[in-house]
Amino acid sequence: MFDKIVNDNNIFKDKMVNSTIHIAKQIINRNKKYRVGQRSIIISALFDKTLKKQ
Repeated sequence: MFDKIVNDNNIFKDKMVNSTIHIAKQIINRNKKYRVGQRSIIISALFDKTLKKQ
């Protein structure tokens, strides 16, 4: 009984994580499509540099 509860909980957590990652990817893709103004271009350039440093 207890093992089943733990297992169900792990499945639920995996689904939560996967859906969160999926939503994050969608938001990033949407921002790439509709990049507005100079400010977001500068921010994305800075962000790209910080990612490359890692």
